Amino acid sequence: MNYRLLPVALACLAAAPLHAGQIPEPAAALAGCWSGIGVLSGKPVTARLTVTPIIPDTVLAADLSTTADADPLDRYQAHILLGGDTTRPNRILATWADSFGMAFATNGEGTPSGGGFNVTFFYPADNVLSRWRRFEDQLALSLVRLPREARPTTPEEKPFADYALSRIACPDAAPPPTPTPNPRQKARRGR
Repeated sequence: MNYRLLPVALACLAAAPLHAGQIPEPAAALAGCWSGIGVLSGKPVTARLTVTPIIPDTVLAADLSTTADADPLDRYQAHILLGGDTTRPNRILATWADSFGMAFATNGEGTPSGGGFNVTFFYPADNVLSRWRRFEDQLALSLVRLPREARPTTPEEKPFADYALSRIACPDAAPPPTPTPNPRQKARRGR
């Protein structure tokens, strides 16, 4: 055995993270499908949320879609990535992109808290605090705006969205489309 390599091997082990950024349990427990009602920007809505592990134990994709009760063409969609942090256990890192376009996509971070977790998303004018609370097969999700200049201990909250969702069976995934041969490629092969 070459003992001269032992210090190098030990240094490599010490530098490697102990885990791959495993997502905290309160977020991981959301995997599945949810449906319910809510209020978005003061309007009653019907909401659906699908949470799918996209990198096992590490990253979830949460897809939220709402339709205003008064106008079925008034829709909102958000794609939220939730993941673990390799440097700090129990920290949740997130990215939010929605119907307002990629110019308004942002990152956030949070931690488990009171039967769920909180994630604060950072925008130029204000922050958006999302509170996710699961009680067995019920999920409460609320989003409030927090002015950046407010003190963290007494922020002035401005409600943006509030949802009450119930876990439902996920619809079967549609089979992938059958590839259609490109006639031009077939013609080239025949030459």
